[in-house]
Amino acid sequence: MNQKIFTMGLSTEAVSLYLLCCSLANDGRGLSWETIAPIWNNTPAKLTAGLKELGSFNILVSQKKAGSADTTYSLTPEKDWSPND
Repeated sequence: MNQKIFTMGLSTEAVSLYLLCCSLANDGRGLSWETIAPIWNNTPAKLTAGLKELGSFNILVSQKKAGSADTTYSLTPEKDWSPND
């Protein structure tokens, strides 16, 4: 977890989602809707918004496997984060 997340002006949901993703990643679990949604404590719409917000700062990047509808996510190092202008 990078402390910078608290000073970027992100929504409460995006910060919460980042912390949740860090916890899952630290436990060696993959990041996907299937692993995040069951422990997310807000609405699916807020989860989607959080994923988009973190993606817009390149904090969380999505990958789709060829031939699959499943999307997985990866946390990026702070040096790769970008401001959302």
